[in-house]
Amino acid sequence: MVNTTLQIPMSEILEILLHIQDLEDRHQFLTREIERLPEAIKQEEERISSSQQKLQELKNRLGQIRKEYDLHELDVKENEEKRNKLNAQLFQVKTNEEYRALQAEIEHLNREKARLEDEMISLLEEEEEVKRKIELGKETVKQVELEGKEKIGKLTSELKNREKELTEVEDQLKNYLFKLPPEIKNSYDRIKKARGSAVARVVDQTCSGCHARITPQLYNELLKADRIHFCEICGRFLIYDRKG
Repeated sequence: MVNTTLQIPMSEILEILLHIQDLEDRHQFLTREIERLPEAIKQEEERISSSQQKLQELKNRLGQIRKEYDLHELDVKENEEKRNKLNAQLFQVKTNEEYRALQAEIEHLNREKARLEDEMISLLEEEEEVKRKIELGKETVKQVELEGKEKIGKLTSELKNREKELTEVEDQLKNYLFKLPPEIKNSYDRIKKARGSAVARVVDQTCSGCHARITPQLYNELLKADRIHFCEICGRFLIYDRKG
């Protein structure tokens, strides 16, 4: 408990302290929001970018499939030329051993051609599936961009409003703190530094700062609002808020 001679009525000093704490609470909230909102905007941007990247990967795969298919076509053509050449040589060989060797090469080329053609069929099937996914991906990107840009716009607007309000709150805080008598201002700064918050309201006959129970005698003193009181447990300014 502190007794001091002040030009400002004590009841007004107590009201100022309550206003200051409300502004401090709002300041903390706005600061957290200003830290959170850019991250929320970044997440939306990453969501849009991710959907665009997935679509691009599908388009890249489609281009790769077409290249692979074209290479297989060239391989099949080369295979056919080799087989035709070997088939022509069959009529020119003079020994059974040479004939069997040519036959073995032709069989190998036949198997290779079958493998290439199977892979070409698989590539065509994959191409159709990728094309289908690309069309779906285009719709997904369109929807994600639409929703994301709208949300980013709202978040950006909210961020600007929070920043503007924070400036206003800081100005109000300076004005209210300036109104405090030096002795009380010094106590306020000291308690805030130690506790994070300097003012506690009386709620259901308890300190809102540390939840310590307030004695009936102290409670009656607080109702008078004619002097400064501190919580005996946490040391904060203890004030009964008549408007609360």
